Amino acid sequence: MKKSFFYTLSTLLLLSLNLFGDDGLPVAEINRSEPVDFDKEILPILRQNCLACHNSTDAEGDVILENV
Repeated sequence: MKKSFFYTLSTLLLLSLNLFGDDGLPVAEINRSEPVDFDKEILPILRQNCLACHNSTDAEGDVILENV
């Protein structure tokens, strides 16, 4: 499930970049000493912004994020 979720998320991000033309969005330089922690950094964002519509009861676009 996580693999298909990351594939879908990556595809959406790449497609959204094409909407901004050739210039794209400016990207800040990131200096991290540790890799991103999915459970601490990504999952809270998904819970706050996505799970209301993408759950097993109300799966918009057949995308269910409860099992992430």
